[in-house]
Amino acid sequence: MSAFARVPGLEALMAAVNSVKTGAGAYVTNLYLDPAKAREWLARATGTNPKFAPAWSLLGDVERYEGNAEAADAAYSKAIAH
Repeated sequence: MSAFARVPGLEALMAAVNSVKTGAGAYVTNLYLDPAKAREWLARATGTNPKFAPAWSLLGDVERYEGNAEAADAAYSKAIAH
């Protein structure tokens, strides 16, 4: 029995969160062809919810992909903080 199964509704919530993370990851992966668009989308996501760690992490990935180590480190730090 999963630890999540002991808390009513938590397993469904975790499945929903993982679905959002997977969808966001796929969307941003496709946007690697257009990093400016990826940055714009992720800026909106982090602006709407500054504590949304997956968006900060994905932004770090985009910055790293583009060779912006300092910006990537800053984004990863925010992801870890949240």
